[in-house]
Amino acid sequence: MCPWAAIVGEKQDPRTETALVVRAALLERGLGVGGFVHRIVHRPPEPSPPQEAHDLPRWDLELEDLATGERMPYAVNDESRPDVCSLRFAPGVFEIAAGWVEGRGLDVALLGGLGPFEAARHGHWPLVDRLARADRSPLPVLVIRREALTSIALELPGDLVAGLELPADAAAVAAFAAEVARAVGR
Repeated sequence: MCPWAAIVGEKQDPRTETALVVRAALLERGLGVGGFVHRIVHRPPEPSPPQEAHDLPRWDLELEDLATGERMPYAVNDESRPDVCSLRFAPGVFEIAAGWVEGRGLDVALLGGLGPFEAARHGHWPLVDRLARADRSPLPVLVIRREALTSIALELPGDLVAGLELPADAAAVAAFAAEVARAVGR
């Protein structure tokens, strides 16, 4: 059973930004860090599209591979056909994200944007579960929306080795990164 760490915050807290600061601190310590975070896609207002273009997906979130910087469509706000809340996910996105983590020889896997979908055992949950149950895997650092924390944490078999509750100041973020590095053995 693999230990794990968590960054926990509300929807409006800077979860992605904090994960990126933690990533930078771990890289400075010489750790192999990968995983993914969600990025909001900011678009200027568009004029009304032609009718035939209306059914084309308009991606509102992208998923970023933390090892390569590659980005791909993740989810669109679509209240007419949502998978969860108002989000509809890109086909195959969860399997691609798992490929960004598994088999890469990482020390730490930052898994950004876990929330209600994962709490219901969908989305990125299969990856989280595989990492937590593996004998040897990267240390998962789960970036979790507070509302999903209990449902996710109660299903994980390993021990929580470091936790960071947002909002947090720079000293708390640095201390969290140091705890994660210690848990990996660096």
